[in-house]
Amino acid sequence: IADRLRRQTTLLKFGAVSDVKVTVSIGITQYRDSEIAIEAPLARADSALMDAKRGGRNRIAVCRA
Repeated sequence: IADRLRRQTTLLKFGAVSDVKVTVSIGITQYRDSEIAIEAPLARADSALMDAKRGGRNRIAVCRA
């Protein structure tokens, strides 16, 4: 799903402005059954997002920890 979103976003056109390039960086993690609060998976997803951004534009990073 994330890669499909990333690819489809590059195809977007914004009215008369056709030379604008839009990219997406996405951070992904897995919610663990033992987690009660959302803060831990959000922190992992945010960390993965920062990894994707450090890697360049238009990337997906997965937190495996």
